[in-house]
Amino acid sequence: MKKYLTIDGGTTNTRVTLVSDGRVVDQAKIAVGARSCIGGAEALKQAILAEIDNLCLRNSIDIQEIDAIIASGMITSEYGLYHLDHISAPAGIPELHRGIRRVENALGSLPCHFIPGVKQSSGEAVDMMRGEETEIFGLPTGEYVEDTVTVLPGSHSKHIRLDGKGRISAFRTLITGEAISAMAEGTILKGAVKLGGAAPDRDAILAGYDAAREHGLYEALFRVRTNRLLLGKGEGESNGFFLGAMLSDEIASLAGSGAKRAVIGGKAELREPLSLLLRERTDIEVIALSDGATSKATALGAVKIYEFDENPLHKDTERVIEESARGFGQDNAKTACKIRYYPKDSRFTEEEVLYQGCPTVAVTRGGRIFVGWYGGGVKEPSLEHFNILKYSDDGGESFSEPLLVIESDVERAVHALDVQLWTAPNGALWLFWVQNNALPLTENEEYMMTANTVDKLPVVKADGYIFPDMRHTCWCAVCDDPDADAPVFSEPRLIGIGFLRCKPLVLDSGRWIFFNYDQLTKRYGYTVSDDEGRSFTRLYGAEKLATSYDESMAYQLSDGSVRMLSRNRHRELAETVSTDGGLSWSKASLTGIPSPDTRFFISRTPSGRIILINNDMREERERMSVWLSEDDGASWKYKKLVDDPTHHLTYPDADFYGGRIYLVYDRGRRFENEIHLLSFTEEDVMDPSTEILKSRIISKPKNPGIGDLKT
Repeated sequence: MKKYLTIDGGTTNTRVTLVSDGRVVDQAKIAVGARSCIGGAEALKQAILAEIDNLCLRNSIDIQEIDAIIASGMITSEYGLYHLDHISAPAGIPELHRGIRRVENALGSLPCHFIPGVKQSSGEAVDMMRGEETEIFGLPTGEYVEDTVTVLPGSHSKHIRLDGKGRISAFRTLITGEAISAMAEGTILKGAVKLGGAAPDRDAILAGYDAAREHGLYEALFRVRTNRLLLGKGEGESNGFFLGAMLSDEIASLAGSGAKRAVIGGKAELREPLSLLLRERTDIEVIALSDGATSKATALGAVKIYEFDENPLHKDTERVIEESARGFGQDNAKTACKIRYYPKDSRFTEEEVLYQGCPTVAVTRGGRIFVGWYGGGVKEPSLEHFNILKYSDDGGESFSEPLLVIESDVERAVHALDVQLWTAPNGALWLFWVQNNALPLTENEEYMMTANTVDKLPVVKADGYIFPDMRHTCWCAVCDDPDADAPVFSEPRLIGIGFLRCKPLVLDSGRWIFFNYDQLTKRYGYTVSDDEGRSFTRLYGAEKLATSYDESMAYQLSDGSVRMLSRNRHRELAETVSTDGGLSWSKASLTGIPSPDTRFFISRTPSGRIILINNDMREERERMSVWLSEDDGASWKYKKLVDDPTHHLTYPDADFYGGRIYLVYDRGRRFENEIHLLSFTEEDVMDPSTEILKSRIISKPKNPGIGDLKT
């Protein structure tokens, strides 16, 4: 049961609330705020601490039982306890959660989590809020998003619009409440109006509104005095006429907003006359919230923002790791397989290799072409697998002897597979590979059987071993000078769980996204780095369409959003889109692009076009084609076949250099086990006279084994 203390800091008052298990347990109001505390921030802090002590004492709670203290509102302004800059609209719960700042010793020895306000610095109005962004997400307004304005009346009334994603997209501020107080207490009307006195008369509210609309606000306000003195109107009638007139501009603003529905929060003294005027004088549907809902909103909104989980499947990931430990004993895949430079063993040569596939390519700034693939054994998976890396300095006409190999570790039963190459923006060459655990079949037959039936793990059996570890770990090593005479890579580093089988994406913001997918979760897994690969954060996105191997790849659209495509069992590529830099994703859907459930390649070319390399079929891995789009992938104007369309060509990877595109893929992984390289230009694809793009073989076993195409 989670317990929180929330602080709603206003200009003149502060509210402290105890929330336990999602329910408001107790609240206290302090008659000091960010701009009314005589002793400044220190006095405000002491007043809040005293009230926290009172709440804990009253509810028999030790402060150590509180999971977090969460603050919002003017307490985050320059006059409060911690100045926190506004974040920009559109902003919803995820954006506010990411903007939270934990400040140690903010309240004596207690840490506090501060929620930022929201600003609007473009569009029809420049505006800002502190506190209302938290309040609105604690109101029961979720079902009223479309064509709805949420009105939060107060000293500074807010009219807030949410977009289809539940984010604050636009808002207006009116100083209605402050103007009401100033006019009632600081003008000649002071004797005619008594705020907090007799309840405003319903008919008088409407009459005051009508007078202001017909004769103008100032004439209507003076009538409050003349009605009282000359016509003998009572206090309730005078208060009502005054409120109706003062609210006339706010009602007119709402009537002209285009909203079909208004959700009215705030305190009853303004919520009720606003609701009356909207119902009687406009066509807007009115939903007036209760005192109970509005008084608890800021506290509940603060908890909701604080508890938001960027990674909804982190518990799933923990479960997978626990299952790995239970099923496989010691987690050997947490130690990298060794990188061996310039191996001389004959088993890495074409004379002895029986099986190979899944190639990758990267071109350096100096034009050196690196290629890699995995081989060994007679099929996949196998503990005889190794990853191999070679390079060419003559445009791919010839290749070096192996620069390095990364072998599976038979002694530890760690399987090394699927190498991936990528040239980073700074010119460094990144080498990725995947590892997972294997076990002798005789020792784990029982687990192999129960894993399929109980844990639903896709266990694989091969060569006297079982390969039940479908979690995988993703590793990397980096070569800072790949054009050197003797390139050297860094020591291996663990990126995290997942299977990386495509090049990372670099966003305009500088964020790197690695699509190392997780076979054991229901959502698309990936990793982000905001510091050029020095640290990594694991995230999960949309729920997958049915697939065994996600093998997602993405590109950035012209509007800044990210479109990720993935393979699946529906025989066409799936897609999901992120509009916030890869932190959240739309629901996955089918694209209509045929795919026989195999790997593809997609990227933006240096010219700005989108290139897709894909098997243009729904059943067989044939008809590999290069597609080009000039409209961000909405349509594919150009398409060209690669080699013989009847051949099994799979697992394309590509890179760009000097106006050319370098493409590698494997041919006949069932029988031929060939690695092909193809160099071409975009003009070749667009040229109608070019019938087919021809490649050349860069590796072919002399005695290929009988492989398979499980992946």
